[in-house]
Amino acid sequence: CVCCKKTGKLLCDQCYRVIHFNLQPNSNRLMSCDFLDQVCVLALYQPPISKLIQELKYKRVRKTAELLAKLLYYHLNIPKTDFITWAPISRGRLNERGFNQAELIAKNISKLIEVPAINLLIKNKETKKQAKSSLKERITNLEGSFIFNHFYGGLIDDASVLIVDDVISTGSTLNECAKILKTAKANKVVRLAVAQS
Repeated sequence: CVCCKKTGKLLCDQCYRVIHFNLQPNSNRLMSCDFLDQVCVLALYQPPISKLIQELKYKRVRKTAELLAKLLYYHLNIPKTDFITWAPISRGRLNERGFNQAELIAKNISKLIEVPAINLLIKNKETKKQAKSSLKERITNLEGSFIFNHFYGGLIDDASVLIVDDVISTGSTLNECAKILKTAKANKVVRLAVAQS
């Protein structure tokens, strides 16, 4: 278990019972959501959820993505959408980590809800890590950092899109992604996050 180290499962039954489910995201913290039509968040970013996310991102335990997707599927009423995509990361970070954790979670959700997961967004510039930035800095950092993947041009016209990410703080990253999708003529953009910090 990622939390108590008991042998058996990635998340034992005892630690599972202490998850602080956050079915209504704290909208006071989501200061940047102009282009998002809906925000769904599984839990607060604290153990054991934070431990699961860290295990995936920093220790590269990919099996964790499957568990997080199942928790999202079983504990949230995921809105019906036409497509699933994910928060992109830069090529540098992708090379460093070897995968995008949001993509792994999105593809596992895609299997569960039988909605196609496609790479609609590309991060075309390196940005500072967002975690320690103010809202104003976050928005400035993100301007122009995402582009629409033109391979899918026309596919999302009037469609609804679910964007998956691991952690939401102010909403600025996914709001910027939603802006790009709306510019590409998506009708509705829903954000699905594992945790809210």
